[in-house]
Amino acid sequence: MKKTILVFCCIISGFIFSQEIAPPPVALPNSNQTKLIDELISISHYKEALINYSRTYLWGEQYKDGKRRYENKHIDEVLKNFEFEKFKKNSIYNSFSFVSEKKLKKLIEFYKDNEGQINTANDMILITASISHNLQYQLNSEIEKVLKN
Repeated sequence: MKKTILVFCCIISGFIFSQEIAPPPVALPNSNQTKLIDELISISHYKEALINYSRTYLWGEQYKDGKRRYENKHIDEVLKNFEFEKFKKNSIYNSFSFVSEKKLKKLIEFYKDNEGQINTANDMILITASISHNLQYQLNSEIEKVLKN
């Protein structure tokens, strides 16, 4: 009986561990959504707003642990080298691919009605948890590179 249970456990373990575990594929927008997302990015000045948002984030991280970890010139260098097009393809398209075309059109109209900005500082943006996480990861990685050099 013990041998049967042992053989059964070995067979089940083999099936469990032989399955390849892969992350789900990245969601990509269809061609109509891509056009609408690009229009939304343009009309909302999303790149500028994302940079302003990032600057505020880095200012907050600058004084983490109660002491100044880096200077404003380091923040400027990180933001100057920020690869928006790469970030757009890897994060923004992914997140906005879950928004229907109808809602994307409504967002575009909202921004058109508000001269392309929600607030005068243009640092308020539509952001998802995944965009925020990816942005923070990229900014933290880049600031560490700048500090090493």
